Amino acid sequence: FLSGMQRILKIIVISLAMCLAGAVAEELEILELTPHFNLVFVHGKDAARGHQQADVYCRNLTNNPLMANFSSSKDWLLRGHLMSVHDPNLMPQYVMPWVLQHSQEAFWIGGVVYKVRHGHRDQLIQFWVDRSEPHFRNFHTPIKAIEEAPYNKPLCVSVDYDSGRWGAHSCRNKLNFVCQVMRFKVLSLPGYQAEKTLGSGKRRN
Repeated sequence: FLSGMQRILKIIVISLAMCLAGAVAEELEILELTPHFNLVFVHGKDAARGHQQADVYCRNLTNNPLMANFSSSKDWLLRGHLMSVHDPNLMPQYVMPWVLQHSQEAFWIGGVVYKVRHGHRDQLIQFWVDRSEPHFRNFHTPIKAIEEAPYNKPLCVSVDYDSGRWGAHSCRNKLNFVCQVMRFKVLSLPGYQAEKTLGSGKRRN
């Protein structure tokens, strides 16, 4: 969905001023990649959250006034989650330069991994919290945290701001995070309703 012919339509930098001792509590940076696919980087003094809490925040963005250009209606639905990555160009060409303008810290994306025992071998299970197809292209294994983790204990995927590499950490760690907010066209068909994804960034090989 991203190619050399495509470009960022616009970057809207919006700060949410929440005055606690005169400081900005959290800031939202919005990157509009297509009319149907926005990324939102959440950072600032009180922005850091555990992985599950970060995903809840992303899901609630669909009700945020900042998403007015993405507003839901009877014809459109919004869906928010921590970001999943399905295009190899998305991180190096778009996300990392954009995030680094605002923060020099690691951040969550929507990946989760855990180790299971399958026969006589260990197997690594990977998934995205939005339940899209799990391609972890920049995930470097083996990772000490995974090797030492108990079986069936989830670890969550963060991105190192310096190298751009993905690592697995305790999901309770509090980090900044990148959300995705997608807009879906609702199709009215006889007997039921179906959703058609537009610009979701999902890519099958």
